[in-house]
Amino acid sequence: MSNLKDYVNKYSYSIDFDAEDNIYIARCAELTSISAHGKTHEEAFKEIKVAVLNALEWMEKDTCGFCDKNCGNEHCVTKTEEKK
Repeated sequence: MSNLKDYVNKYSYSIDFDAEDNIYIARCAELTSISAHGKTHEEAFKEIKVAVLNALEWMEKDTCGFCDKNCGNEHCVTKTEEKK
């Protein structure tokens, strides 16, 4: 899968109704820090998929995990300097 939109559909989502705020809150099980909300179940589901896609685009752009790119993180700067 080369298209990030394809990955969005591979994640697990849950949607709960918050009676106090009268909104639906959607969460992604694999990306626990991401949530979204909407006035309807469908709107919350749409919004969480947008949020996950945005996160995937950000991760693709700024990915680091001791990567070969100089992403600016301390370990990458050190790794890049060691390659010189």
